[in-house]
Amino acid sequence: MDQRNIMTETLRNAILYNDLVNVLGEENISRDPIERQAYVGDVSFMGKVMPTHNLHIDHPDFIVWPTSTEQVSGVLQVANAHKTPLTPYCGGAGVQGAAVPLYGGIILDVKKLDKVLAIDETNLTVTCQTGIIGQNLEWELNALGYTYAHIPQSSYCSGIGGFLAGHSAGVLSTKYGKIANMVLGMEVVLPSGKVIRTRAVPQSAAGPSLNHLFIGSEGTLGVITEATLGIHPMPEVRRFRSFAFESLHSAIEACRKIMRRGLHPATLRISDETESRDFYKVDGSFMTISFDGFAEMVDLEEREMM
Repeated sequence: MDQRNIMTETLRNAILYNDLVNVLGEENISRDPIERQAYVGDVSFMGKVMPTHNLHIDHPDFIVWPTSTEQVSGVLQVANAHKTPLTPYCGGAGVQGAAVPLYGGIILDVKKLDKVLAIDETNLTVTCQTGIIGQNLEWELNALGYTYAHIPQSSYCSGIGGFLAGHSAGVLSTKYGKIANMVLGMEVVLPSGKVIRTRAVPQSAAGPSLNHLFIGSEGTLGVITEATLGIHPMPEVRRFRSFAFESLHSAIEACRKIMRRGLHPATLRISDETESRDFYKVDGSFMTISFDGFAEMVDLEEREMM
């Protein structure tokens, strides 16, 4: 890049920085080289392999941490005005490469949007901002005797926004469903900066649900800033069992019979022969299963399973 282009690029970044400061304040913006390096990748193949093999990924020019939906909207409007790429970011634990800033620009990290806004104990819902880490939300609900029953492997390092953008599943999804089954309503900031809300009501026949337009979109269609999720009373008991089968085929057959029997295990996981040997030190195929709920119901389901 020649000297004139360097000066032009420096001037553009200075103007962009000033516009971002007007929206966020200096305390919510970083141009620090180390922080910009930290936001280059996620845990996808692209995010992990490219930086460690000296394959080029553009560093973001700015990291921003909005503290409100209004600030998210303002940042998107600034990005549009400057025709600057923007990448939404939550916990950085995604496996699809959505948080990798391939074209530099702005990383919009939602982790300061981390509040539980309302817990409705009558309708059994929780409304929260999407930067809250999943396990932190679970702990807040547990303190009141509730659970939202979504525990993916990344629960301690991923946020609700990441769960929604990545169409997350968890270890309890066999019984409670994936994140898409739990969402009643959302607040989303569109790429233009416009803010929309979907109503937190049960499913109806009033046309397609806009929720499903954004769930699994990996941040490409908007920045999800709030969500209302269904919650459940904490189960009275939760019991785990494990079994070893001669082969993966026989383990799959056992799973099929359990589900066809009409049982509702909270978790049901099988590992092939390689994973069973490497992780559980057993030959064949290893199964873990759990039931939860009222003690009498769990007793019944365990008897029927056996």
